[in-house]
Amino acid sequence: SINMVHLLCMCIQFYFVTMQVVKLDVQQNELSSIPGCLLELPNLTDLNISHNKLTTIPHLDRWSSSLDSLDISHNKITTIQGVPSAPAICTLNLSNNNLNVIPQCICNFVTLQFLDVSNNVGICALPGWMYKLKELNKLNLKGLKNLAGVPRRIQRNPERIIKYLKRRSRSTKRCYRMKLMLVGKANRGKTTLIARMQGK
Repeated sequence: SINMVHLLCMCIQFYFVTMQVVKLDVQQNELSSIPGCLLELPNLTDLNISHNKLTTIPHLDRWSSSLDSLDISHNKITTIQGVPSAPAICTLNLSNNNLNVIPQCICNFVTLQFLDVSNNVGICALPGWMYKLKELNKLNLKGLKNLAGVPRRIQRNPERIIKYLKRRSRSTKRCYRMKLMLVGKANRGKTTLIARMQGK
């Protein structure tokens, strides 16, 4: 029928339009969730979904593998769900959200070069896994105070922080053996404790 042909033409036209979408800006649209259709754009490389009302984002395995830059700043995000196979994102802006920690799934973003977590006032430490971000060369920590695990003298210098994390990762080695010395008065159970630790 004519209606079916018209519908088919519309579907074909929509398909080719979506195939050509490379950059998309949907900021300031009062969005409380990310529309599923945005996840299905196969050639999308740059998505700006900042200044909305998002509290979470879909599982990362649903994102287009071509996504290169993601801006989800100025929302209400508390966490990001991730999987071992994350998109090849180079730029990630998480600033001005409600994060209390830097989401661990970010360590799977092995191509990440720029990370902005500024003004997430709940973040008080840089996690040890950040050394895995080998390509990271810019880190915005503005608004984060007294970060644990990072020397105070470099906390306002993101470049020095990155160098510090990388240097610390190179000097860290796994240790599967260690020496233990128990010191104390006689007949206080030291021998029994050692036997228990050895599974005897």
